[in-house]
Amino acid sequence: RGAPLLVPEHSLLGYELAAEMGAGFIECDVSVTKDMTLVCRHSNCDLTLTTDILGGRHPDLAARCAKPFSPAASLNTDTLAHASATCCTYDFTFAELSGLCLTMEATLNRSALEPSAF
Repeated sequence: RGAPLLVPEHSLLGYELAAEMGAGFIECDVSVTKDMTLVCRHSNCDLTLTTDILGGRHPDLAARCAKPFSPAASLNTDTLAHASATCCTYDFTFAELSGLCLTMEATLNRSALEPSAF
């Protein structure tokens, strides 16, 4: 996966740093894009955790996620529906994914009211 405590997983910089630090091999979990290009990703559907797809710069892509962002909402006085979104590698072409910025893997904000806060 590269050097995941220093830079985003499965990034070119991560692979380069791992090699410089003496890694004997690079683990590449392979996923396929919508246009059948193979890419290294830890999971098929982790784009919300590892990219800026919901950060506001890519509303056209965010709208095409397998499960677009749904904000947290009160169902009643005792129950909160958690915010959710699922964005998968196979939802997008290689060119579209190439326009995203990798981020350090994040923890989801289940009480988010906007995509950028998720």
